[in-house]
Order: sequence, then C-alpha cells, then structure tokens
Amino acid sequence: SDPASITILSVAIPPSAVSAVIGDTVTLFCSTTSSPYTPGYFTWQNASTGPVVDQTITNSGQDSELEISGVKWLDGGDYLCTAWYDAVSPDFLGRNTTSTTGTLTVFGITEQPIQTIVKEGDTATFTCRAKAISSMSVPTITWTKNGGSCTDGVNDPTTSGEVMTSLLVIENVAEEDMASYVCTATYPSLGVHSSEEADLRFRGIEVPPMEVDAVIGQSAQLNCTARGEAAATVSWLANGTEVSSGGNYIITDTTSYDVGTEEDLIDTRSTMVVSEVTLETTTLEWTCMAEWESSTGEISDVESDPVSFFPLYVYSSPQNTIAVRYTTVSLSCSATKTPAIRWDRSGRTYGFGLTEIDGDETTHSTLKIGNVTEADEGKIWCVAEYGKDMTDSEKATLTVVGITKEPARVVL
Repeated sequence: SDPASITILSVAIPPSAVSAVIGDTVTLFCSTTSSPYTPGYFTWQNASTGPVVDQTITNSGQDSELEISGVKWLDGGDYLCTAWYDAVSPDFLGRNTTSTTGTLTVFGITEQPIQTIVKEGDTATFTCRAKAISSMSVPTITWTKNGGSCTDGVNDPTTSGEVMTSLLVIENVAEEDMASYVCTATYPSLGVHSSEEADLRFRGIEVPPMEVDAVIGQSAQLNCTARGEAAATVSWLANGTEVSSGGNYIITDTTSYDVGTEEDLIDTRSTMVVSEVTLETTTLEWTCMAEWESSTGEISDVESDPVSFFPLYVYSSPQNTIAVRYTTVSLSCSATKTPAIRWDRSGRTYGFGLTEIDGDETTHSTLKIGNVTEADEGKIWCVAEYGKDMTDSEKATLTVVGITKEPARVVL
C-alpha cells in the first residue's frame, strides 16, 4: 500500500505564543509526531510577511527551532513551521505538514531618545515613541534623570494610530540639567522596555578665559576651550572687535577628543598670547567666541563672559628731589598687588626701603637716605618683582645742594 496514504503526519508541538522586547532574541520551537518517519527538513514562515529567510533555523530530527535575533517590530505576528518529507522516500515526494500558528508579540520603544547637545539657556527636547499592541495593551511612558524619577517637562503623551509619543522638554537649559535621561514603556501583562541613556550636554565654552595678572612690559596669555560634537571655530574679541593673529598677538588652536565618558565630543582649545602687555591692553575687555556650522549651513555660536588683564606695575614713581647736604631724603613708590620692591641707583641695588602692604591690592615702599651727600646723587628708581617677572618705575633724579667749602677764617 501507499505509505503516504496510511501514515498520519502532523506537527505535534506547534510554536507557542511568546512575547519579546524590540532588540531582544527569541526562539520559537516546533516538533512533529514520533512516527517512524523523520522530516527531511523544516521551513518557517510569518503569516503576514512570508517565508523566513534571514534568521537562524536549526533542525534536529523531529524538532526545529527558529531563532530571531535583534527582534524588530515587523517580526511580530503569527508563525508556522512546515515539516517536509521529500527525503524520506520517493513515495513522500511533496508530502509536508504545517503547524498551527504561534503568535510572536513584539512590544517596546520604537524610537529612542538620542543624545542632545545645546547651548546654555536653550531648550532641549527628547522624544520617545512606543507602539500599542492593542486597545487592551497600551503602554505607559515614564522618564528618569540619572536613575531618579523625572516629571518636570514631561508632556502629556499623544497618540497617532498605534504609536504613542512622549516628549521631555527642558527649557532654559542650565548646568544642573546636564544628565542622562531614559524613557520606559510599561505594557500591561507583557512587561517593560527602557531606552538607552540619552545624555544632555552643552555645546559651548567648556573652559572660559579667566582674569589674568599681567606684568606691564611682559607677555601674558588667555585660554579658552570650546566643546561640541564637532571642532569649533574660535575667535578672540577685544571690546567686541575681533583680533587676528599677528603683531602683538599670537593665536593658536588645537582640537582633541575629550576623555572618559565625553569621548564623543570634541574640544577646541584656543590660546591668545599678548607678546608685550601695555596699560592700554589691560583696559580692554576680552572674550572668546566659538562657532559651529551644521550640515545645512546653520551657524551656532557661544561667547564667553568678558575678562581683563589685571595690570602689575609701579603706578606711582619716585619724584625728582633736591636735598640739602647732610639732611634726610625720603623717596616713595607704589605698585599693584604684592610684589617685592627694591631700590636701584645707576643700575645697582641701593636698598629695600620700608614696605607697607595695603590689603592685597597695593604695596608701598619708602626709601630713606640719611646725611645725603653728593655721593648719593644720580638716577634712583624702584623695581617691583612679581615672581620671575619685574617692572621698573620711572627714574627720579636726586640732586644734593649745599655749601661745599667753608669760608676761610679771616683775622683783621
């Protein structure tokens, strides 16, 4: 007799109904009856999208497994397995048996929030979308900030067809808003799915220039570091006017990836060196401006707060003095901040005088010369030493007058 006509072939264990979160891996299983015939092979199909060709099918005797990795929303639906007996004998050519359906229910977040980079004071928006499985399985979307509950700025979710959208809007972004944000979709009877962390970061001046003490006549520099998703163009402005490299100014820029968790952002460090600081230089307000250009040509810029060079110099010099021989002469000078002050005459150290410090802002020095003679005459000035740098006062001339020869005694 015809074996095919008397042998009952069936899938004894059809695929079970399972659920999986988007991105996970899930396995479906089926098995034929324990008849004397073993299928030559199995095939799987999705009732909606057709034969499964891009996933892993493992056949072993009466059993077959379908492993779906990186589950996508479109992978959901009813699955069937078919056992084919072509290889058993010529009599079984074309014989097969197909299981009943097993449903794969896919749930989870279909659009995750992404890293957002803004300027301080701007508005940042994070978007999270999840699909409803049915009217009985509509997700609830919540947000966390650095692992803690986040409700400020969370808008009421909107629905378009099967898709639910939740927005987290952070207005007037400040330092305390710099954090990692996560949205979580909770499905009744199915489970929860949380997004990857989405960081909120600044595109701006990471290290602004700071006020610098500058010795008049010496060099000084300002530093500025801008951070963003791309290298920035950094410029320097003095009282709002851009300063170019050249002459008394040397500007250099370097770029590098930030370290640690910030490695996907780029630092642009700019240094502006003033070769010789003058009093005029110290009256200027300096800012650095960083600009980023988007792929569409849109310019975004951030400007630092203004800073100045604080002048270190002798602001009050000794005055020209005419003294009578053998009297006491006092010369004085004053300098900003707290330098060590010495007195020089004709290029040599003459003395250190009496120093008086007025807080941290000024230092006064007084040099007293007793019983002055012509040997004390000459150019005298004070030198303010600020560490390894120094600056001189204006030079004063000391002139000694008096009778240089006593009149001869006359006897009449």
